[in-house]
Order: sequence, then structure tokens, then C-alpha cells
Amino acid sequence: MQGPGEPGSGLLHDAMAIGGADALHRLGVDVPGDISVVSWDDSLSCQTYDPRLAVLGHRAPQLGSELGTAAIALLAGDSEAMRRVAEIPRIVPRGSLAATG
Repeated sequence: MQGPGEPGSGLLHDAMAIGGADALHRLGVDVPGDISVVSWDDSLSCQTYDPRLAVLGHRAPQLGSELGTAAIALLAGDSEAMRRVAEIPRIVPRGSLAATG
């Protein structure tokens, strides 16, 4: 939760983040001065939007590969193939992320 005078933030998928940033701009809300906009995905649209949108990187291709490998092993009867994949997402800071104090 932000305190008085601190920018808020939003985490959305690409299309919503871009639409939200556009709507905020039309309302006179400064991104990132008044609010940070952070996307969940990292499409070319996020990379080329102005300001470039910060993203929460979640390694989708690697996660998909790991899940596919586990599913194939489970279908083959390997009950040990099921394991928890702990991922720590990382923020990719860009122009839509407010500076922190």
C-alpha cells in the first residue's frame, strides 16, 4: 500500500496495461509520476509503448517446457515427475516504473 504522495502501481497483461496507461494519460494522470504501470507479459507492444512498460518477467517459455516435460513423464507413469517449480519473477524496469525512494 502506498503512503501519501507515493505513486501507486498496477499489474496487468499487455493489452490492459497499454489501455490503462492510455486512459490514465487522457485523465491527466502521469505515468510514472503518479502511478506505475507494470505488465505481466513482455510483448513488443510493451517494449515500444511510450513510456516503455515495465514488466514482471516470468520465463513463460521455460515454464512451459518444464510443465510439458512433467506432463509427458506423468502420462508415462512416472509419479516422481511431479514437483513444485518455484519461480521468483523479476521486474524489468522501464519508463513506466516510478523511482523508489
